[in-house]
Amino acid sequence: MVLISKGQVMSGDRVVADIENDKISVTDKERCPYFLMYQTDDIKDWLEDRAFDSTRGHSRTLKRISNLTAKTDAEISLHFYGATITDNYWIKTSDNENLTYEDVRYKTDQLFLLALYGDSSDLDHNPEDINSPQFTVSGCLEKGWTIENGEWFLYKRENPIEQFNELFVSDVSNAVGVKSVVYLPTKAGVKSANFAIDYNFEDMKGIIGENGYADYNSVYDKIKTLFGEKAALDYVKLLYVDAVCCNQDRHSKNFGILRDINSGAFVSLAPNFDYNISLFGDSVGVDFKKDAVVEKLIRDFCKLIDDKDIELRMPMLTEKELIGATQRNETYSMFSDAIRFVMQRQQLICKTLPKICTCSTELCEDEPDPTDSTDCCDI
Repeated sequence: MVLISKGQVMSGDRVVADIENDKISVTDKERCPYFLMYQTDDIKDWLEDRAFDSTRGHSRTLKRISNLTAKTDAEISLHFYGATITDNYWIKTSDNENLTYEDVRYKTDQLFLLALYGDSSDLDHNPEDINSPQFTVSGCLEKGWTIENGEWFLYKRENPIEQFNELFVSDVSNAVGVKSVVYLPTKAGVKSANFAIDYNFEDMKGIIGENGYADYNSVYDKIKTLFGEKAALDYVKLLYVDAVCCNQDRHSKNFGILRDINSGAFVSLAPNFDYNISLFGDSVGVDFKKDAVVEKLIRDFCKLIDDKDIELRMPMLTEKELIGATQRNETYSMFSDAIRFVMQRQQLICKTLPKICTCSTELCEDEPDPTDSTDCCDI
C-alpha cells in the first residue's frame, strides 16, 4: 500500500527531497537526512525509524487514546508529520501543502505522564487535539518528553542500578574529556536536557546501518571519510569510555552526529549518552562484576588503536580524581564497587596500550592484574 503518493521531505521550511509513491528523490544533498541518502529510498523506512517503540508498556494506551491502534509505526509517525524533538525534519504532503514548520513542531508535552508512568490522569484528551512528542521516542525503556522552564527534557524510567549507571558514567565521560549529556536523578530514573536544541541530531543508523556498529574499524573509517579526522578521534574516545565503564549497549541508535540546522553542515559528534547497561548492567547484585576482566570491549578497543595506528592520549584518573568527579553518586550502595571496577579497567587498558596513557607509572603498577591467570598484556 502506498503511504504517500506525492509529498516532500522538509528541513524547517526548506524542501530537501521529493516523494512520489513512497519513493524518495533527494533534491538538497547538503541538508537531506543521511538516512535517506545512505539507507533507503522508501519514505516508509524512514518514518518507521522515527516512530516510538511500540513494545513499550504504555504504548498500547498511547495509541488507543489517540485513535491510532490500527496504524503501523510509519503511519503513526506520519500522523505527526514525521516530526521529532531532536531535529527539524518533517513531511509535507499534497493534503497539507500550506503547512509550515511552525505549524507542525511540538509545542506541548501532551501525554508525558501516561508515556512515562501510565498515569490515568492523562487519559482525558480529544484524539483530534493530540500532537504529542511521546510517539517519537525510540528505545524499550519507558520514556517521555516534557517541558521545564521552556526547555525540553527527556525522562527515562529505570531501576536504581540503571539510574546509578547513567549518573556515574556520564560523570566519568565528562571527567576524561568526552562530552556527555548530564543526567539528573528523578524519583523514577533520570532526566536529561535536549542536546540538539540548536542542531539536527542524526543517529549513526542513518550512516552505517542497523548492524554495523560492532565493526569499530569500519565505523572509524566511515566517520573519518565523511566528517574528518577529529570526528573519528572523538569516536575513538567514546569507545574508550565504553571500554573503561563496560558499556554493553552501544549500538547505531545511541550515538550520532549534530548538523547545522540551517546549512546541514557537520558540527560534531553528539554528546555521549545512554549508559543504563554499563558497569554492572541492570543486575540487582553486583558481586559477580566487582573485578574487571579482559573482555571483548577492551580487546576491540585496543585492536582498533593498533589496526589504525591511532595517536590517542587519554587521561588516566587517579582514585581521588575519579571519586571527586563522581562524588554526587556516593550515597548509592554500589559506588565503591564502581570506583574499583573502573580503576581496574582503566589499569588493564593502560597496561595493554601504554602509549595512550597520560598517567604516572605508579598508577599502572599499584595493583596486581585482577584476572588471576591472564596477563592483560597478552590480549
